[in-house]
Amino acid sequence: MKINEHVNLARGSSKLLLTMPHSGTCLPDIPHKLDLEKDYVRKAMNARTDYCVPFVTGFHEQDEVSKVWTTLTALAIDVNRGSDNVDKYSLDGATTQSNPHGLIWRASAETDVKKIRDLLTAPYRREELQELMELGWHPYIDNVREEMFRLKAEHGIAINFALHSMPNSIPSQVRDGKYKNAYLFSKPVERGLISEGKMPDFVLLDRGEDTCSPEISDLVMETFQDYNFLIERNHVAPSSITSPRTYINPKKGLHFLGIEVVGHTFEPKRMQGALEYNPQGEAEVRDVFNDVFEKLKNY
Repeated sequence: MKINEHVNLARGSSKLLLTMPHSGTCLPDIPHKLDLEKDYVRKAMNARTDYCVPFVTGFHEQDEVSKVWTTLTALAIDVNRGSDNVDKYSLDGATTQSNPHGLIWRASAETDVKKIRDLLTAPYRREELQELMELGWHPYIDNVREEMFRLKAEHGIAINFALHSMPNSIPSQVRDGKYKNAYLFSKPVERGLISEGKMPDFVLLDRGEDTCSPEISDLVMETFQDYNFLIERNHVAPSSITSPRTYINPKKGLHFLGIEVVGHTFEPKRMQGALEYNPQGEAEVRDVFNDVFEKLKNY
């Protein structure tokens, strides 16, 4: 069911809700401040897209599960960020600390701080930002919340599993200046452990009992390991966890987990700004996701 031009909801019969916040490639059909005359802005839009996710997870083919997703590019409005996660370079009059990659992505994500480029023609006015919020953020968040409460009422428990992907690079952040807190990515690294300066196949976004029962997160970890995939936990909370979310409360049966598919092969030119998908290894990854989804549906 289309909520509007860019936000979609499919209601399922199980306790599992899958969400896909960053795989959209569409520009908003209302005025925005992305400087599309600059070629690097379109490349940044592609680099921000979790392009492989619907393919490797079989997202659109999953049945019995509820699903919420957006077709909007996260460069225009990031539905995975808090509604107040903006800075003065993104919004006129904002007073929060520097966040180039917040609700509004105002800067490119690069391998070197010297390569970072501005993406907006000017900061948004508050009424302009509100219009973008009404188009993308509010319908997405509102429908995730309502679906979680519906599933909880029906099953006594609801599990939101958010699906993402990321480059096969070590992420870090700029420490100071205009682009403080902007993402930086290393050059591509080999498959391996993060402690060895490499990247695993998957990163589980898990903040322990604050967001999800350890029994559920352990089940997901163990299933990926049973298929001989490398998976590690990231206990640093993503914005979707640190922002107030009334639908995340494990003590009340409302659980949240996220996962990053690391694009070792699936997104070979992501950091170069190319929307390319390499299906090598897709079948094996779909198998493990199908197993994980089945276990979560029946948890």
